[in-house]
Amino acid sequence: MKALTSSYRSNKYLQITRSNSINLEDIKESRRRIVPLFEATNIERLLSDYREVNFDSVRAVDIYVQLKDFKEDFPQCKWVALVHRSAPQNLLQHYKNASSYYGMELTVHTELEAAKDWLCYE
Repeated sequence: MKALTSSYRSNKYLQITRSNSINLEDIKESRRRIVPLFEATNIERLLSDYREVNFDSVRAVDIYVQLKDFKEDFPQCKWVALVHRSAPQNLLQHYKNASSYYGMELTVHTELEAAKDWLCYE
């Protein structure tokens, strides 16, 4: 996983890029390493670049746990843009439901620029 802060249209966001399958243990380990780097930035926007992720082994419960843990680490996050190329519709719906449950608005995109446009619109 790669994480960095970026800015688009004068709005700062955290971009997380994954390039393999989604595994809760890997995500927890990655988050343990990156959270201290971004805690002081008051990130309100997240761009999840999952274009290279293999969704074959993802379970709905994994999505809820992943977003719950993320919200605990970044409680001020309000907006999430998820970019994908091959996620099944039922999993995308779980991402939307879990985000809403944890107080975040999530949209799904297939193009990175469209995700940034939505995420940083003001």
